[in-house]
Amino acid sequence: MQDCLADGVEAGLTRAGLLRLGAFLRAYPIALGLIGLGQRLALARVTTNRLQALALLRPSQISPLPGNNNPSQRQLALWAARLGRDPLDALVFLACQVDATAQLKKLIPHVARAWQSLNLDGRVPPLLGGDWVRRELHVSNGRTVGKLLDALTEAELNGSVTSPESAQEFLKSLSQKED
Repeated sequence: MQDCLADGVEAGLTRAGLLRLGAFLRAYPIALGLIGLGQRLALARVTTNRLQALALLRPSQISPLPGNNNPSQRQLALWAARLGRDPLDALVFLACQVDATAQLKKLIPHVARAWQSLNLDGRVPPLLGGDWVRRELHVSNGRTVGKLLDALTEAELNGSVTSPESAQEFLKSLSQKED
């Protein structure tokens, strides 16, 4: 995880610098008005958004870690994905927070490795995709497909789904309940 601190965020700003600025701004109510500050500092909009997300991030406001004592790599990566557009920013930032729990601080390096190994273009690919849902469950409504895939992610996080086969069974039973 230490390696990612030197990553460039934009010209003249590393991840370490972004995290320091986020920590500084966290203590001030200006965090809500960061767009104007980002413009004055000549930051790109995406960097300003990352900075605002960090300044507003509180360990007490994040969802609980996956439910069991030995979460899988996928569970950790899926949990990290909930932290926002750049989970590595959030993980490093959370590790430095005074009010972060000991369990969270202990798991952060494992979560970061899981995220780095499983993310593909900024997200963890689902066990089953929307095409499978449309084809096998005969669901055409995009919103319904999204709800089913969200439910699948929740089931993975709580440990009730662990493989593509169990994902298929889970989604089949869920879609039957909705009929």
